[in-house]
This record gives sequence, structure tokens and C-alpha cells, in this order.
Amino acid sequence: VQLRIRKNQSVYTLTQPNWNTRPHFLHWDTTINKGTAVLSKTMKKAIECYYRAVRQGNDNAYHKLQDYAANNVGKARFYFANILFDGPKRFRNIDQATNILKPLAIQGELDAMYLLGMCYQGEKKYNEALEWFDRAAAQDHEMAKCASIQTYLYMVDQQNDRFADTDKQKYAKLAMEWLPPLHEKGVLEASWALSY
Repeated sequence: VQLRIRKNQSVYTLTQPNWNTRPHFLHWDTTINKGTAVLSKTMKKAIECYYRAVRQGNDNAYHKLQDYAANNVGKARFYFANILFDGPKRFRNIDQATNILKPLAIQGELDAMYLLGMCYQGEKKYNEALEWFDRAAAQDHEMAKCASIQTYLYMVDQQNDRFADTDKQKYAKLAMEWLPPLHEKGVLEASWALSY
């Protein structure tokens, strides 16, 4: 994979990382000035490599991903928020993840809506979680459909008397509409929700 730099048209090569040694791409972008890199498949691949490296606990990759997120490069903010939500424990910060995801979700990014709902669910803010799951599910996000039904079922189980019959009918109808096709596709969350 190659990345061309506009300033001097130098070519840098990204190699598949070996996390036992210091990966080449951790050195690669130190020579790039802000705004000079051509945002392309290569940059996307680099951000995804940093994300995978952070998942494996690489501190240098965490800081690079954090820098990309701060500079709003590609999907770095989403990947960084994902790490803050459920990455290695030492990197987790749900409040910060929520702050990063909310503007992305408001802009209409489906995966951000879903992950924001997961953040709210992790904080036991089920009404907010349900709102974001429903927004993503309305735009056909599969995991959000499952999460929406699961969250609603959990809320009814915990506080049954607070829900109107119309809400119960609405989610029962949605469950029967959304979950069987997802179950047929092998989505485990749909199978779990159907068994509830």
C-alpha cells in the first residue's frame, strides 16, 4: 500500500504490522505535515491498522489514533470512540466516547448512532439508548434493531408499570418485523431477543 505526499511527492509504504516489533507505519506519518496527506484508501487503512493495534493494547497506536481523531481525519473519531467505549480497560472512558459520538450521530452516521446507544446503555441511561437505537434502526441498521428490542424488553422487565400498552404493542410489532429476518441471517443478538 502506498501513500503519496503532495508536498514533495515522496512515496511511503505501509506494511502489514507485526506488533512484536515497532510497526513501520508508526514512523511513517511523522514526516507528514497537517493537511498534506492525500486522504485515500491508504489513510483509511492506516486508521484501521491503528485501531486494531490499540485493540491489542499498543500505546503508541492509541496516541496516533487519538491525534487523528482530534484532527478529524476520516473515521478516526468513530474508531477512537469505539476504543474509549470497549477497548482495553486502561483506555476506556464512556463519557469521552459519548462526547465524541454525539456530533457524529447527529450528523446521521449510523454506526455512531448505534455505538452512542451502547454508551448510554452502559451508563444505564436506557431511554437515551433506546432513542439512538431507534433512530439507527429506522434507517435499517441491523445491530441497532436488535439492541432496540433488547433494551425495550429489559426496560419493560425492570419497570413494567411505566409503559403504556401502545408502546408495548409498537415494540412487539417491531420485534416481529425486525428480528426473524435477522435471525435467519444468523445474527446472534436477534436470536437472543427472539428467545426472550
